Amino acid sequence: MKKSHISLIIFMIAISLFGSYHIYYYFLDKKSDNLVRNYYENHVVEKEESKGMIKKINLEEKEEYLGILKIPKIDLKEGFYDINSKNNNINNAVTILKESILPSGNGSIVYLTAHSGYGYLAFFKDIDKLEVNDIIYLDIKNNSYQYIVNDIYEVDKNGLITINHNINDNYLVLTTCSKNKDKQLVITSKLLYS
Repeated sequence: MKKSHISLIIFMIAISLFGSYHIYYYFLDKKSDNLVRNYYENHVVEKEESKGMIKKINLEEKEEYLGILKIPKIDLKEGFYDINSKNNNINNAVTILKESILPSGNGSIVYLTAHSGYGYLAFFKDIDKLEVNDIIYLDIKNNSYQYIVNDIYEVDKNGLITINHNINDNYLVLTTCSKNKDKQLVITSKLLYS
């Protein structure tokens, strides 16, 4: 008789943990969706009818995404925070690395990283499906940039990534752990349009 009570208690605890996990990540997902929506709403440029002037709408003064990464092929649309933000953390969101040079002219290179594998934080779980010539979009600071994948390779997982690039061109580099656990997957893409 006691074994059935213990089994029931264990079952109830398991159901509670499973439900709590999914509810927690459901609300984190909603928060991310709201931040993406707020990014686009807060960075819309509108013409003011009476004065014929352009003004930027800023609905709220709270931390918002610096930009949005969109990869249609793998149905990815995730935001990332400013380099100096406390939320710019791989355990929180897609992360922009401090070595990044934001697009503003020739020679920019933006490094984005995120977890792969499984779970809510595995934002880059499908980037291994990308191929050369796939398109990636980066919306950042009221501008939209279109990149084309030009190289995919793996490097040793030691914290260093070497990028072969022309200093006069603009690049977006995505990186995550490879399925080969000792390697880092690197996907480089070159700017097409801004």
